[in-house]
Amino acid sequence: MPKLVLKFKDAILKEISLDKDTIAIGRVDDNDIKIDNMAVSGHHAKLIRENGDFVLIDLGSLNGTYVNGKKVSKWILRHNDLITIAKHSLTFQDERAPAESTFASTAEMKSPVGTVMLDMKTKQQLLEEAEAHKPQDEPVHTIGAVTFISGGDDQIDFDLSKRITVLGKGSDVDIRVKGFFVAKTAAVISRRGSGYFISHSEGRAVPKVNGESIYKGQVKLKDGDIIEIGGTKMQFYFKSPGD
Repeated sequence: MPKLVLKFKDAILKEISLDKDTIAIGRVDDNDIKIDNMAVSGHHAKLIRENGDFVLIDLGSLNGTYVNGKKVSKWILRHNDLITIAKHSLTFQDERAPAESTFASTAEMKSPVGTVMLDMKTKQQLLEEAEAHKPQDEPVHTIGAVTFISGGDDQIDFDLSKRITVLGKGSDVDIRVKGFFVAKTAAVISRRGSGYFISHSEGRAVPKVNGESIYKGQVKLKDGDIIEIGGTKMQFYFKSPGD
């Protein structure tokens, strides 16, 4: 089973088996992996299991999340990837997969002089390039989308064509959401072979689906479901073929 090895400097603190679909990482008590360090945000990052892969998502943390020395917002983990959060490290171990990262052969990641710090646009392109080559166990034959009912400003209908769609107030999210208590990364919609799932990331603005708040876990979205986050209300639907 895949696991994370938590270390402080060279001392191993614990090993965590990744037996859940979502793993929350941060400083406060309600995280699955608690890191008691003031440089760590209360809800710093999370892992989401997607078709056997684990996707690491930074939750708009103050000091950032790093993988193999590179600051990331989203990253598909590979065996022996080293996650750094403040002065702690988490080594991802999954001996079922090749040790080399999916991104290792991508030209933008190579540098003869050391670590390359990629801008957000480039990192997003790399993630989508890698995901495009990943077969899904049960392909979703129709694309989901959301249409804005209120609070969307000038945003139009948004296609959920990526495996991970991030919602929140941050500058690098996919869907901007309004509201005083909305966090930089408020929620995540993940696309799987069996459908679309929404989960809460961080912040006091907890997403609602048809009026029911999502505090823990994930909710599978159905055609016509109403999603509310802060002052933004959307309707999820499946697009007809040819749309």
